[in-house]
Amino acid sequence: MAIKILTNGSFISAKILADAISAKMERRIYPTSNLSKIHPRDKIIRYGSTENILNTAIDLNLNPIEFIGLCIHKEVLADLLINNNIMSVSFYKDTVEKPETYPVLIRTTLNASKGKGINVIYNEEEFNKTWKTNYFWTDFIKTQFELRVHVLGGEIARIFKKVPISDYENENEFPIRNLHNGYHFAIRNEDYYEKVFDLVSKLNEIPKIGKDCFYAMDIGWSKENKNYVVFELNTAPGLNENTAEVYSNFLIDKLDLRNI
Repeated sequence: MAIKILTNGSFISAKILADAISAKMERRIYPTSNLSKIHPRDKIIRYGSTENILNTAIDLNLNPIEFIGLCIHKEVLADLLINNNIMSVSFYKDTVEKPETYPVLIRTTLNASKGKGINVIYNEEEFNKTWKTNYFWTDFIKTQFELRVHVLGGEIARIFKKVPISDYENENEFPIRNLHNGYHFAIRNEDYYEKVFDLVSKLNEIPKIGKDCFYAMDIGWSKENKNYVVFELNTAPGLNENTAEVYSNFLIDKLDLRNI
């Protein structure tokens, strides 16, 4: 019997996490995206994967398929958040509801990472030239800064701020803050972000999210609305040695892995 981390497209982070757990348990934990390598007696930790396991392997079910699927479908998640009085973005699939103000964002896909497929559109002419029926568009919600918040079991584990690698003072008026556009994550003191704790408390009350899940949340502070806007929840976030250490401690304790 083996403990395996099942992932789908985030193998590098899954391996970093598996290695961190292995070092603590002195027992090899295996990352995999190959269902054929999962055996009936294996124990499975899902890391952003909604793949159905067709044999009798035990799914430890900390992040169930339903929750991961909710986070993958950003438009469904956004609707759920808005319906629970949490600020998010509304996704539009067709042009029946055309933008009334600009800029807006056209998203050629909802499945990419690092900002790929996101285009800032500044006027109607540009919109009509770029738009295709399989795309989504959203209003551009201007935020003064953005955070990545790691939430483990309903508790904030780490807060990082997205900052430009250089030339912070001349940030674009309508920035897309991600690694692809020259930003990086800088760790911040959680005590300075009281309203983030309030936001996580609200998320914990939503049954489809709850206190037992783990995810990284991308949010931005809207000065105009005096509130945080939630852009997405990611159940397979990019990890480094520092964050993997935190995730491994959580998973070992939460799933009682030492006794498996």
